[in-house]
Amino acid sequence: MIVEREPRLQPYVNAKWNIPWLDEGVLVMDDSRTLVRLKFLAATNPFALSNVKSVLELAVRFGMPFEIYIPLAKANDFRDPSLSMLAKNSLAAVYSAGYHDEPMTWAGLGEEHQYNIYLANLLHLLERPNAVAFIAKGGICKFVAELYAPNLAYRFFQGPSAQVSEFARGKTRRIEKGGQPGLYTSDQVSEAEVSMLLGYVKGASMGGDKTLWPPQALFEKYSAHMRGYISSGAYNMLDNLRRKIVNEQCYEWRNRQEWIAYLRGGSKGKFAPFHAPRAEDFELGSRMLGFSFPMDWECEKVSRIVLPETFDPNSILE
Repeated sequence: MIVEREPRLQPYVNAKWNIPWLDEGVLVMDDSRTLVRLKFLAATNPFALSNVKSVLELAVRFGMPFEIYIPLAKANDFRDPSLSMLAKNSLAAVYSAGYHDEPMTWAGLGEEHQYNIYLANLLHLLERPNAVAFIAKGGICKFVAELYAPNLAYRFFQGPSAQVSEFARGKTRRIEKGGQPGLYTSDQVSEAEVSMLLGYVKGASMGGDKTLWPPQALFEKYSAHMRGYISSGAYNMLDNLRRKIVNEQCYEWRNRQEWIAYLRGGSKGKFAPFHAPRAEDFELGSRMLGFSFPMDWECEKVSRIVLPETFDPNSILE
């Protein structure tokens, strides 16, 4: 199966989406595993996933990466009229062309002191309007960002942030589908911001550069639990780290090799997943869905996405 046992991640109660955003937005899933999973789940759970909003909320809940782009020409339509002039002036510096975030360096006053520096940086980072892009990135970025900013997904549901609508500093791409071919834009976070989120420390004491949380690329490559979404096994690993950091105040920064050893250790023996989805699993799922539900959701306007009817995935294999 493509989807493992459901992890202990809570649904979003009374989530209020920005309807004009969904009307104008185009759904982009650069990770094809998200597309296969969502179409499969929508086809096999028609009563639980009765509309596109419920499908997208499921993707957010389990950290599946996806983005919603809006036409660049209509970005100004999503400006927040309540944004004060003081807030605009403060954000203008962050979204200027020459701005960049400096990485943390090792303070040399102990790991607890270093963690306090990390929290201070995180406070400013997650208050930025474009922090909602951590939700769209999914995986560990979504988990950590939401751990420290529990309302972040609800901010994501409200549509493009001031980065896009006010300062035109979102990422852009040309989309030929979606009914209106042209340039589209979406919120983004930089590699430096991702590093800040994961607690990157440059030249951290002995052992070189380290992070407090495992980098997403390493998590995907060396953990059998992380395969494009937060599975039950991935959640357990992340929640174990959360307990050590938040509850037990055990702050352990690791370098690349230390994270590789940690992630491999959490995927062996009694910790090994019952089944780790492989590339051929997704290829099979894509073919199965292609027979009964050929419509492509990728780069399609959200308002035009049609949910599949119920089908038996085993019927085409008989």
